[in-house]
Amino acid sequence: MNPRLLALLLALIPASLAPAQTAETDAEPSLSLRTTPDWTVKIEPMLWAPALAGDFEVGDGGGDSFNAEWINADEVTLAPAGRVTINADDWRFLFEGFAVSADNDDRVRNTFTADGVTFTRGTDADLNLDLSVFKLAAGKEIWRKPFSEDVALALDVYAGARLIDIDLNLENAAGASIGGDGIWIEPLAGFNVAFELPRGFDLRFALDGGVALGEDIGFDYQVVAAFGWRFADNVGIEIGFRHISFDVNDNDFAFDGWAAGLFGSIVIYF
Repeated sequence: MNPRLLALLLALIPASLAPAQTAETDAEPSLSLRTTPDWTVKIEPMLWAPALAGDFEVGDGGGDSFNAEWINADEVTLAPAGRVTINADDWRFLFEGFAVSADNDDRVRNTFTADGVTFTRGTDADLNLDLSVFKLAAGKEIWRKPFSEDVALALDVYAGARLIDIDLNLENAAGASIGGDGIWIEPLAGFNVAFELPRGFDLRFALDGGVALGEDIGFDYQVVAAFGWRFADNVGIEIGFRHISFDVNDNDFAFDGWAAGLFGSIVIYF
């Protein structure tokens, strides 16, 4: 064989093998990306300013139910709240909660009797009320409609459980007191609609409902509407309105009412 032809063939062999080796190398990462979910975490420390409304019933000593307004439990308070969301591709894992407290010594706005104790309009009453709610849920993005590169509408559905903890104590001017408490765990289901906008802005609306199991079966629901702005890769803000309704009843304590108000949060992304 011609020495020059042999040298040319030997030079072409490595070049012909190189593309096959590169293709094999490139194929491995793509397989890995398909099997590894895209994890993101969102943490939202929050302040909520709710007002409470509705009717309480305590004890078995007879008397009227009494309204939150009569005992000054309807005043707006600042409540700590928060939410943690974990996303794995289309899957969603959510934990959120808040704690509302009312502690005041004010005049009764209407005369009533509950559990054998009378509270007279215009006299002082010492109120201690604690309301805590926690929700744990898992869900999935089931629909997404992109309108442009940075505008889209998405729908998530989820299911989980909510824990409601209420503790009430009320003392009249004579030192006689009434009180009650209860803990309820309810299954729930809901959805979240998000409208993603340019420059990191977004709008969202969420609704969930659950069945509170106690002496009577009650239906609770929560509505959230919010506006967010992710102004940096890892930081954003959100402001909105939350309304949560309660219908809980267990032995010697019941509450049929709601809490609602504006909230604001700092959003941290990982």
